[in-house]
Amino acid sequence: MHSGKGKLKKVAVFLLFCIFMGVTAEGLGETAAGSKESVSQEVQVEALLHGMTLEEKVGQLLFVGIAGPEADAETLAQLRELHAGGVVLFDRNMQNPTQVKSLIGALQKQTLSQAPRLPLFVSVDQEGGRVLRMREQVLPLPSQAELGLQGSTEQVEEWAAKNARELIYLGFNVNFAPVVDIGLGAERSFANEAAEVTRLARASVLGYRKEGMLCTLKHFPGIGKAPKDPHQEISDITAERDVLEQEDLAPFRNLINEFDIQPPLIMVSHLRYPAYDAENPACVSEVLLKGVLRKQLGFEGLVVTDDLEMGAMTSLYSFHDMGVMAVAAGADALLVCHNAESQKQVYAGILEAVQEGRLPADRLDEAVRRVLRTKLSLPPMQE
Repeated sequence: MHSGKGKLKKVAVFLLFCIFMGVTAEGLGETAAGSKESVSQEVQVEALLHGMTLEEKVGQLLFVGIAGPEADAETLAQLRELHAGGVVLFDRNMQNPTQVKSLIGALQKQTLSQAPRLPLFVSVDQEGGRVLRMREQVLPLPSQAELGLQGSTEQVEEWAAKNARELIYLGFNVNFAPVVDIGLGAERSFANEAAEVTRLARASVLGYRKEGMLCTLKHFPGIGKAPKDPHQEISDITAERDVLEQEDLAPFRNLINEFDIQPPLIMVSHLRYPAYDAENPACVSEVLLKGVLRKQLGFEGLVVTDDLEMGAMTSLYSFHDMGVMAVAAGADALLVCHNAESQKQVYAGILEAVQEGRLPADRLDEAVRRVLRTKLSLPPMQE
């Protein structure tokens, strides 16, 4: 825990920011939730950051799953105790549109009522085809492979926009799509060639952006060549670096460089890529995250891991360690999608690592800044 002196210093800095800008802490919270205050984003980010406790900062990095379809006392306590920055919803949480809207509204209400009064990221995997939550009661989204066979950028963009409108109506603000892996099975890839994947994924990103939905390119640096399912176990993608550069990395590189405003999120895989890093899976590889994704490709948005509860990660690391490793390597947000105890261990591991100096506080702050910038870019929440 922080010392009393440290807490007072943080509060003082926060108040100085507020006084200087002529806004109250409540005003900052309202701005974070979507009002049109004139305070510059970076000043808001710094004010919010300096007003947060260490526990709140760590919590902002977590996207957590919840058990059921209701915002019951246990669920609300789970989010409150973890200071969770985001949630991920699955079919177990989604019964019908009215229930989903009510659930998300209740989760947001609690989050906005407590410090630091920031909205939750409310996320889902709504790719289309086989990967479709609450499929009997939502748009029958075609798979990316089906759209790829048709080859129409106009159709891809329009389906993305339709999907975004429906998700926003339900209360979501993040979709973990589009997939930009090349030749991935289960109908999830647009195509088997990098140029075609780039062309169609670009249209998808434009559709989401047009409607104000945060979308996600996944799974960096590409899992189309995976010999095994990372949900079950770890495996290596053994292609040489020049092949990965020309094929798997190409859609990420093209889409990062092409937009004036970059794709907001990139999800990182749990596979190993010996051509870059023979020891570490991508989500805990400083070579791939800080070196390739940040420095080489120039990505400035939010780097989020795939679910840390997948077998590829649990076969190698404890939950107490893997979150620390991911943040140290350059990840900004961590998915822990199913088990409440796993979430507590990831949270506790990061908290202890910062307190003990094993994870630099500056690296935590860098990640939280990206979370805050992304949240401040969210459109106003619908009533």
